[in-house]
Amino acid sequence: MLQAVAPRTGPFAAEHVTTLAITRMVSMTFPVGRTRLDDDVSLDFMPDVARAAGVGFRPEVIRRPGNTFAAMTEALVPELGTLAGGVDLALLAHVTPDAVPSEVAGPVITAALPGEPSSFAVTDNGLSAPYTALALAQRYARRCGFHRIVLFLFDQASSPFDIEASPVQRVDGDAAVALVLERPGPGDAGGFEVRQESGVAANDVAARLTESWRELSAGTPALFLGPGVDADWAPPVDAARVHHLAAGFPGTGVWRALGDHWNRSESQTAVLMDYDPACGDLSVCRVHRGHPAA
Repeated sequence: MLQAVAPRTGPFAAEHVTTLAITRMVSMTFPVGRTRLDDDVSLDFMPDVARAAGVGFRPEVIRRPGNTFAAMTEALVPELGTLAGGVDLALLAHVTPDAVPSEVAGPVITAALPGEPSSFAVTDNGLSAPYTALALAQRYARRCGFHRIVLFLFDQASSPFDIEASPVQRVDGDAAVALVLERPGPGDAGGFEVRQESGVAANDVAARLTESWRELSAGTPALFLGPGVDADWAPPVDAARVHHLAAGFPGTGVWRALGDHWNRSESQTAVLMDYDPACGDLSVCRVHRGHPAA
């Protein structure tokens, strides 16, 4: 598994050249667990992992059925519809671990998608994980000539390890989002631009966000703010266009909200922002929904 980490220092790194656009998005929440977590391997493996890491183990968690990333993938993929021509690459991004650490979702995703694409995961990246994955997708598309990449985002709350999470990384339930990233057709304005900066002090965030908004706000986009953005920040925009997501779904929340917005609004342009105070990472993405080439 490849762990991709945003640059730790320096100014905003931006993916200015748009190669891919988000052409399809599906999301699901999973209120009831479907997968048994207390198999023999997990019962032997997880307590050893907890002891080695010096954290507590909660056996009552794995006695309840849960939703692994693989199980959520199997529910999501049929909702994507036909992917004629196959998929070049599959990416996974998550803020918190899978319910069963010994189960690897990548091969399940590869087998479920047409073309049996290669896959890798972006993890250990905090709230930046979805943004980092999108930036990587653009780079892979340009470097390798890929035409279609599918990005899976996950949240799941069934961790048996007694670790105190950052308030903004708290997970209240299980959810997944799949984004189909494709080269837009001729004349299509679809695309996305990702900007990331690390080492941003908390007292500098408001100024950075205001600057980014002024640079990316052409075309009256909607504004989606993740749980890491302080509620006291007043963006210079009509409040009706601002959607501030509460904590609880750090990996999928803003993207599910974007999908809901696209389904009910004629506005197809949005700016998404989030800040992870644990590591000082600031992530911004401007996106205009695209349509796949015929």
